[in-house]
Amino acid sequence: MPKPRTIIIGDAKTSVSLENEFWLALTEIAARERVTPRILAERIQAACSNANVTSALRVFIIAYYRVKANRHAAGQGADGEAVEAAIAAVRGLDEEEAAIMARRRHRGAEAGAP
Repeated sequence: MPKPRTIIIGDAKTSVSLENEFWLALTEIAARERVTPRILAERIQAACSNANVTSALRVFIIAYYRVKANRHAAGQGADGEAVEAAIAAVRGLDEEEAAIMARRRHRGAEAGAP
């Protein structure tokens, strides 16, 4: 069950509800990349201005481990590309959220038109 926790992104406290396994994964990824979970969350948030932070964190974590698993299956060593690939996945989420918001605004404008 998701547990709400507070994380500081930039200068703002943000509440996110993630399952414990996602929190553990976030801290593991941060440790592997030699950054704090806060810095990692700030990078993820910077990649998405429209997406929900909780969704962005989940997408990032899944994308990160997918890249790692694919590199392992291909016999390639680990490198720093997993974070950048996962950030790109979050940007894709952000683009989807922006498109959804634009469609909602358009429908709202049509509903209010005489």
